[in-house]
Amino acid sequence: MPKLFRHIKKLIKIILISAFVIDAYFSLSYYFVVEDDMSLSESISASIYCMNGNIGKYIGIKLQYIIPTIIAAIAVNFVTIAFQTLFQQLLTIVAVPLIIFNVMLVVITAFVSSFISVMLYKVKETLAYTVFYRDLKDNYYEIIEILRKSNNICSYN
Repeated sequence: MPKLFRHIKKLIKIILISAFVIDAYFSLSYYFVVEDDMSLSESISASIYCMNGNIGKYIGIKLQYIIPTIIAAIAVNFVTIAFQTLFQQLLTIVAVPLIIFNVMLVVITAFVSSFISVMLYKVKETLAYTVFYRDLKDNYYEIIEILRKSNNICSYN
């Protein structure tokens, strides 16, 4: 049985790494659809093309925001524990139906977790991906234009 678990662990690691790499290749397709009005298939092709040779930069951006992500998760857990403790003490003082307590706890925790994650890293991370996309897009369209002039490509937006 332990051998089976080791093989399952290896399989999970391989799947996670593969998913991370596949995510990297498709990561810019959203930007091509939104900014350049490409179809889904064109945007995926453009994203894959732009990411060839640039996976390291993308992974660098991802890794740059791992620590803020962990800090945000820890902060959210501390805030959640604090609110749970506070509300449990309030329940002993004030007779409030349990459903109201749970709804208030969920709303406050959701607000605080969103606020913490956005303030700590999400805006900066999105901005970093946008700048990364703009740099790659400029190079992509230069290459497409050169290929068009040499008649090696039919049509691309």
